[in-house]
Amino acid sequence: MRNLYGIDAFDLSRNDLVGTIPLGIGNMENLTELNLGHNGLKGEILQEIGLLDCLALLDISNNDLNGELPLQLERLYLDENEFTGRIPRGIGMLAN
Repeated sequence: MRNLYGIDAFDLSRNDLVGTIPLGIGNMENLTELNLGHNGLKGEILQEIGLLDCLALLDISNNDLNGELPLQLERLYLDENEFTGRIPRGIGMLAN
């Protein structure tokens, strides 16, 4: 599926979003920046986000998210979430 409207940066921060991260995010294959920070999102981080090969910045701060983190990123903002357990080994292997 082609990238929705050719969008490469998507900022939905501070929009009072609630619920889970929408599945359609995974269809935005050229997405380089995704900002979902400062909302009311809950649940697991979608595996589809990890499949976005061009994604360099992910901001999911100030939500109630948990789950696996994509590791190909250059910038990752995670503060104020509900992560538990161990830090994934891949975090220590990030090049940038």
